[in-house]
Amino acid sequence: MTLAQLAGQKIYAFGDSLVKGHTLKVGMIDQAAANEGMILEKYAVNGATIMPTQPNDHSYASDNQIPDVAAQIKLAPAEAPALICFDGLVNDASIGLRLDPIGQLTDSYRGGYDLTTPYGAFENACAQFRQKYPHTQILYVANHHIANNPLALQDQMHDLALAVCQKWSIDVVDVYRDGGINTNIAQMAADYSYNGEGSDRDGDGTHLNAEGYAKWYAPLIEAAIERHFS
Repeated sequence: MTLAQLAGQKIYAFGDSLVKGHTLKVGMIDQAAANEGMILEKYAVNGATIMPTQPNDHSYASDNQIPDVAAQIKLAPAEAPALICFDGLVNDASIGLRLDPIGQLTDSYRGGYDLTTPYGAFENACAQFRQKYPHTQILYVANHHIANNPLALQDQMHDLALAVCQKWSIDVVDVYRDGGINTNIAQMAADYSYNGEGSDRDGDGTHLNAEGYAKWYAPLIEAAIERHFS
């Protein structure tokens, strides 16, 4: 499929509220999909994690029913899209899931991943993508620096995600390292993030507004799409 043929084709998007769009309903993939004329179908869920959650992991019991990324993949249609984008590990870090031990990259492509570790759960999600959609190009979007999560922990989650994606031949759109947006910088958080209903500015730096995603995410995602389909 060429770049010119992507218009009208589907993107499946998986992950958390940064993909789903929190309360504004605009997430990191929306603008890039619109610019390419593609149909975006979101299976991401606000609050989702990479690791399967257990009772009492979340502050609210109902949040433990949120499907993790591997569960989202199982719920998605069998029909293969032209492209898949996903994110993850933000909520694993922010709610303090079982991140120690972090686990390790395996040499297996046949399952048996330790879902009690971030490495194992991330590998399992990638394996599920490759098993269900073996002919579809997949992009992992590494999200921006977030003010609420410790920087060292974000670095650790970022590095493990890149290692797993490299093993599974999944391309990375590295907003974390290359995107230029870092909401630890107060003015960036004020201009490009929001917390919930009532305002699309002055947020804590986690959820970007439509302008933020269009400015800082869309160009990198579109560049990756054009690289693979040109």
